Amino acid sequence: MIPNHDENLVVLIETGAGRVERHRLRAWDADSGGPLVLDRFGGLVAASLLGTVRGVEGNDR
Repeated sequence: MIPNHDENLVVLIETGAGRVERHRLRAWDADSGGPLVLDRFGGLVAASLLGTVRGVEGNDR
């Protein structure tokens, strides 16, 4: 796991029926290079387990 040093990045994940959710990027997986986010129970998981990763973008909020 490689910690995320940019707290303003969010991962766009497409779940069922084309709905896109935004999850704050927590870290990068050292093996696959993919983003890690928190699931609804607070556990750190690969974003791809929650749906199709559509991208990572800056959080303008």
